Amino acid sequence: MIAHRENQREKLRRALLEAPFDPHHPGGPGRWLALGDIMRLGIAQHGARLHELRLAGFEIENWREKDDATGTMKSWYRITRWPAAGPAETTKELEEIKK
Repeated sequence: MIAHRENQREKLRRALLEAPFDPHHPGGPGRWLALGDIMRLGIAQHGARLHELRLAGFEIENWREKDDATGTMKSWYRITRWPAAGPAETTKELEEIKK
């Protein structure tokens, strides 16, 4: 079960890092990943996976905006700061936090 969460966390981390740069995003220029894109990745409980990444030292910003045409809320996420450690050390630190 833990391996499954690790896989989803790493998949989300990679998607956030590889999101296309949007210089005109209403939240400001950056690599924003839409919640819909996260859902299409099949990541269960994306909030928990974002929390795990934050515990590992990533600063992740959220931008929400109401779509006036549909009345729905839309959400995007982006990484604004990376941990000082590399990815291997970050994963190891996160596992220690969970114990």
